[in-house]
Amino acid sequence: MVAALALQFAALLALTVGPWTNEPAELSGWDVERFQTIAEEPGRAWVDQAVEYPPGSVVLIEALAIGDVVSTHRLLAITSFLVLAATTALLYRAVGVIGAAAFVVLGTPLIPGGLVRFDLWAAGLGAAALIALWQPTSRSRIVGPAAIVIGAAIKIVPIVILPIAIGRRQWRVVATTIVFGFSAVIAWFVFVGGTAEGFDAIDQVVSLRGTTGWHVESIPGALVALVTGEEARLEQNAYRIGTVSPLVSTVGRLVFAAVTLVLIALRLRTGSNRSCDAAMAVALIATLLTTAPLLSPQFLLWLTPFAAMVAAEQGWRHPIVLVTGATTLITGLTLAIFGPPGVDAWPAALLLTARNGLLIALVPLGVRHLTRSGAHDQLVAHK
Repeated sequence: MVAALALQFAALLALTVGPWTNEPAELSGWDVERFQTIAEEPGRAWVDQAVEYPPGSVVLIEALAIGDVVSTHRLLAITSFLVLAATTALLYRAVGVIGAAAFVVLGTPLIPGGLVRFDLWAAGLGAAALIALWQPTSRSRIVGPAAIVIGAAIKIVPIVILPIAIGRRQWRVVATTIVFGFSAVIAWFVFVGGTAEGFDAIDQVVSLRGTTGWHVESIPGALVALVTGEEARLEQNAYRIGTVSPLVSTVGRLVFAAVTLVLIALRLRTGSNRSCDAAMAVALIATLLTTAPLLSPQFLLWLTPFAAMVAAEQGWRHPIVLVTGATTLITGLTLAIFGPPGVDAWPAALLLTARNGLLIALVPLGVRHLTRSGAHDQLVAHK
């Protein structure tokens, strides 16, 4: 853990002290360049300019972009590191030193990319929401739903906590989350000027401002690169390949819905088991990642706090922990060796396809954990 913490701090220093990020030209093509453009363009996001980020991310962009792009980059990296530290402390308090250590170790291969985006923020809020489910007080019944909605407004991932709340039969949390969520959507619609404009704003976010290709690291993207040898193109600040199939995208959404229903049904059969909640979160996130047309490397950080919770309850050698670690390690090594522009080369595409296979494997591993826990709980109940 100490070595991992040292590497994370070294990544922060490299990103903030430089000398590789001291000039605006050195940040050309980085996400922060797009953030700065959004903050500096006149008018309202989604109305006067097309914006591919959800409202929570835009609020953070506006808050952090108080200077030039170099200042924004440094402030983003520093605040993201503080979020990382806060999440580590939260896990230490909730599940102990093993959970905190696992979170640090599992995420280290992807920390450089995580510090310059908002994925650590969403992952931390998702972890906070799940921990709130374990503390059924009047305060946690507000904190949990608020964390889900705020986190989902930044990046969609904390929404996976809602099915877990259903599986735990915490209906007050479910109802509060729905109310908060609808209120947030209505506020967004009011901001952009009406219902039609609101749906247009949602379309901008969902379609990533009308992108047409598969992200080269997604399952279809890596397969296209591996089988056809087609070169990836830079589209909306990400390397994409081929053309997104509406049919495949629809099937992916249906698969996610089906897996969610199966996991809820299994969770309803288990008792108050923290490892089941964490395993269910990992399985849901893995399904979300593997059925989406976009699979940026930093998205895998979404898995790490929940895999760390599994480690805290079941040990480091649990398959969910080991497979999650393999996915982050392979992703980090692939990017380090080939760089984002080179991930369409066949060796990189092969590594990413193997990584995607491991992500898929997290789904049946989560199902297996819930199934075994449910059978054990029923056996205990009958004794």
